[in-house]
Amino acid sequence: QRHKTSRSQEQIDFRKLEAIKRRKKMDYLRPLQKEALGFLEKSEHHSIVIMPTGSGKTTLMWSYKSENKCSLVFAPFRILVQQLGSVLAQKGRVTAYPFVSNDGDLYSILATCDFIILPYEEAPTSASLVQSLNGLNRLGPIWVDEVHNLSTTGRFRQSLDSFWNLGAE
Repeated sequence: QRHKTSRSQEQIDFRKLEAIKRRKKMDYLRPLQKEALGFLEKSEHHSIVIMPTGSGKTTLMWSYKSENKCSLVFAPFRILVQQLGSVLAQKGRVTAYPFVSNDGDLYSILATCDFIILPYEEAPTSASLVQSLNGLNRLGPIWVDEVHNLSTTGRFRQSLDSFWNLGAE
């Protein structure tokens, strides 16, 4: 039998609130999204989620997002960076690359953004961004949207190396 640890009322209330939030998230998801979200929540390491076009991967991104964390999202084309930005902006504060002056200074972006969206080609130079978010304890999941495009750019090895190097740093 497991040793039971006594919890404070604050801890109990926090866990109840988290359970309610999770239930609300699950209520609006479609079955495939629920399955993917459940998989991600159980994963302890890097994960790959493959879902068809139009199945709600972007919804999954903001459903899986933790409060007070900033997720990085890499997309293959600048037009997809803009599209993801407009969709994710409905659920949180988004900054897309290239950063513009009205986004604020880099520290305020890192301290307040929910999502930072970048094109694939920025992966090799993003290690400092990841390190800065991690230093602020704000680093959330790193998403690579449309990952199949890494193999169709004609520079597969170079593109893939960019992400391995980012992960290593």
